[in-house]
Amino acid sequence: MFQMEKQLVVAHRGASGSAQENTLLAFQLAYEIGAHMIETDVQETVDGTLVCIHDYDVDRTTNGTGAIAELTYREIRDLDAGNGAKIPTLDEVLDYVRGKMKINIELKVTGVEKDVLSAVKERNMISEVTISSFLHGTLISTRNLDDRIS
Repeated sequence: MFQMEKQLVVAHRGASGSAQENTLLAFQLAYEIGAHMIETDVQETVDGTLVCIHDYDVDRTTNGTGAIAELTYREIRDLDAGNGAKIPTLDEVLDYVRGKMKINIELKVTGVEKDVLSAVKERNMISEVTISSFLHGTLISTRNLDDRIS
């Protein structure tokens, strides 16, 4: 008889079909419905804060406009991502998922690898994190910084 291996349920941008994508509410709902892992995207603000948002700008997902790389964290934090939800920092997301679910962090920009790994290591989450990117050099850089990361 054919046996099915255990499936891994990954919530892309959290439970984005039920809550605003890449928000703490979306990640909380993903956990509540039984996801084993969430996927989130990381961008960097002009003042160096790592935030979880897919697009390179805030236009589609918030009540604001502008490129993430040209906005301060304070400007982004004041935006409404829908129903009062906010764009979370990577630190906030890691703090939420730690011990609950694994996390796939997609690096959308170059130059953030060291800061992302620092945030992960501060929480002893290397085994709970997967790093992904469409930027091949970013993946090589990440692996060179710490070859334990998947």
